[in-house]
Amino acid sequence: MAMISIRLSPARCIQAVFILSSCIVLAMAVLPTAERKLLLSYGPRRSQDEIEEITKSSNETATALGQVPHSWFFTYYAFYSLCAAFWTTQYFQERNRSNLLRAMAQTQLEMAPASSTTTGTQLALVWVMMMLQAVRRLYECFVVMKPSKSTMWFLHWVMGLGFYFGISMAIWVESSASPSAADFTTETTMKAAVALPLFAYGWFMQYHCHRNLAKLKKYSLPDQGLFCYLVCPHYACECLIYSSLAIAAAPTGRWCNQTLLSGAIFVVVNLGVTALGTRTWYAERFGMEKVASKWIMIPFLY
Repeated sequence: MAMISIRLSPARCIQAVFILSSCIVLAMAVLPTAERKLLLSYGPRRSQDEIEEITKSSNETATALGQVPHSWFFTYYAFYSLCAAFWTTQYFQERNRSNLLRAMAQTQLEMAPASSTTTGTQLALVWVMMMLQAVRRLYECFVVMKPSKSTMWFLHWVMGLGFYFGISMAIWVESSASPSAADFTTETTMKAAVALPLFAYGWFMQYHCHRNLAKLKKYSLPDQGLFCYLVCPHYACECLIYSSLAIAAAPTGRWCNQTLLSGAIFVVVNLGVTALGTRTWYAERFGMEKVASKWIMIPFLY
């Protein structure tokens, strides 16, 4: 019997991982209540009593995953910054030296030449946008947010690191094949004109949302700024930020970079499930009437 060989380009591999991860999150969201809380509830929404109660009634294999401090969120942005520095160093190495980025770019160009057309200027723009997000989040972790003893499951932490590693590659994989195309065209200018305002709004508003959360004397129902209209506006801003990256890096003839779009889809799915859990927790703690008039994460849709 002949063997069927399926070869995926580097970009397709990254896209497949993001989509598969989204499916895993959705699968966890439809688990029975106890198992769902075990895997998806984290941070201030989970008390120690709840952890012990869930652990007693859940599968021992799942509970063996362990917990890490919720404050380890800073490692996501530190790890992404290290990855970004690595790929940047690879990009600016001498042209006659082989490296991982150049090999990935060449493979992408050979297997999917039509998709590897993002210009060098777009690459620089998206790199700066994502670094601004990572640096701001690092600042918030150490300066804005209050110290907390809450925890998250080890699985959450590992998945988060994997996401930022994937995003660090996604930014380069469809751009590095044509590093000499450094000038903006009319088309790329239009994409930047759409992406930058979306990014700026999401970036600034997410910062204000996090400041509002940090100002609460104790973890209670926030009702300032965008929290008047959305249960999790900081998640909505995150979705906006990653969607803007996909637009800014879109290859010629397209309005979205498919690899970064798959990353944005994972962000929407992951945070959408978490936001639903947050709304349920708020309703149980403060009463459904407090959240009934608010959208969960996306205005007019969800």
